[in-house]
Amino acid sequence: SKWPVKIQVKGEFAEFALGKPNKATSIVMPPSAAAAITKAICWKPIMRWLPIVIVAKKPVVLLQVTRNEPKDFGLQRRKPAFDAGQNNNQQVTHVFLRDVEYQVVLIPFIFEDSRVETPVKFYEMFMKRAAKGQYHHPPVLGTAPCFAEVTLLDSISETGIDLSYTSKMFYGWKKEKTGMKAIWFDAAIKHGAMDCNPLLLSKVDQIKIL
Repeated sequence: SKWPVKIQVKGEFAEFALGKPNKATSIVMPPSAAAAITKAICWKPIMRWLPIVIVAKKPVVLLQVTRNEPKDFGLQRRKPAFDAGQNNNQQVTHVFLRDVEYQVVLIPFIFEDSRVETPVKFYEMFMKRAAKGQYHHPPVLGTAPCFAEVTLLDSISETGIDLSYTSKMFYGWKKEKTGMKAIWFDAAIKHGAMDCNPLLLSKVDQIKIL
């Protein structure tokens, strides 16, 4: 692929949540989380970052944490900070990954043909911003408390940790007339590496993935 961005992503914690109620985490970083990291550094509405390869470089270490959370975050914003005699909290168990490191390859994709907005423009923009440590908002490994350290690489490893499995994995959101639809794909992880090139994945329309 032309203009590939190669990065190393490290963090003390990661949580790639698979959804409520158990708050389980994906073992390998999903494409949506990889794209979100590059989007935090360089992004415009006309383009998207498409993950091509994700490689897990450190062994899996899980950490289970139970904490109090509001039952409904949306309603909590409209309520007083304290309601006498009411308990709006619930205990929720999260599963975090500890001490993670990934190597990722992504390419910039432009929605519309333009002489001004080109893939090479966003490639160069990303490289400059990443080299200087600049970002629109802090990049995270899944959820907000799990901050990520991003480093540019000249090349990445073909294999990672001793981990191989197949699983359904979240790819991104697709905008339809009835609303937003979650897109899933059959992920194959071999020796810690996952090929998630949207051009090779069936039933994934890269044009409409948000």
